[in-house]
Amino acid sequence: MSDSQAGPSSDQILAALARAEDLLEQGFSMDEVYRALSVPPSTYRTWRKAHSRTFLATARRVEALEEVQERLLGLLTEQQQEIRRLNRLLQGRESEPPRASFG
Repeated sequence: MSDSQAGPSSDQILAALARAEDLLEQGFSMDEVYRALSVPPSTYRTWRKAHSRTFLATARRVEALEEVQERLLGLLTEQQQEIRRLNRLLQGRESEPPRASFG
């Protein structure tokens, strides 16, 4: 926070909410989460209520991007395999004696 009067920015709140989700997934209790974020329960609930739509939308976008990344990695793997196959084929042709041309 740059100004103690202004409070945290939306990005800081979203980061705190994401950290809270991570801690909860790791089995931490809500009291431990409040302490880790250094906020009282009422502040956490206010943040959660005010930013839940943004948080969910961001989570959905991340999930969609992870799916795209997985598909792209699959395509990249296929392409690398095809390049290796073509290189092996090319190396095999280079080791063959030249063919006689009739013409």
